[in-house]
Amino acid sequence: MNLASKIPSPVIDQLSSLQGFVMSKVAPTLSFSGGLISSSAALLGSKPDANAETKVGSDEDAAEKYSVDIETAKLISSNAVKFHLAEDTTAGNEEAKLCLMKGGSASWGVLADYEACVRSIADGGDANSGDGQTGRLRVDAFFAASDLMIGKGGQEYFEKCWRQEGMAGKVDFDSQVCEGTDHDSVLVDFRLGALKKVFGRIAPNGSTS
Repeated sequence: MNLASKIPSPVIDQLSSLQGFVMSKVAPTLSFSGGLISSSAALLGSKPDANAETKVGSDEDAAEKYSVDIETAKLISSNAVKFHLAEDTTAGNEEAKLCLMKGGSASWGVLADYEACVRSIADGGDANSGDGQTGRLRVDAFFAASDLMIGKGGQEYFEKCWRQEGMAGKVDFDSQVCEGTDHDSVLVDFRLGALKKVFGRIAPNGSTS
């Protein structure tokens, strides 16, 4: 990300064109921006996860995701890319510049100082719930076992912000690593990712059925 922040804004304005070229010519089945990063890491010698039975993005994974046979899953995946590229994606250029703090007049607002932002959220966490009851804010954070976007440093910084002095008694914060996942799969992997845990917690009586 430090390297990306050095890229001039006029170059970032071509990001949508580059994305279209990569998705239509280089990797037609690519569906996540992080997948391009993971693929680059593989070329540089990063070892794949040998423990994962079904890789996110594989034909088997797509078949399970859509609850169809593998051939139908391939057709769905290829058409998803086709229809994605049929839309105007130039807004992604502006989003990238905003994420890199190159958004011109746009700013990160209160998130420019994340530690202060978290304190502000915590201070408002004891608000009345509307039914006469009060309660603390609960924050559950899920991290990939290996994340090329934020690394362990990003995880440690996020955890430090939510566990800083003065937070105790205001926020119930929990953090866990989803073993066997990476930047692409930490959310969407059906067996190892976070979504199953999230839905399990919010479903009535803790049931995921």
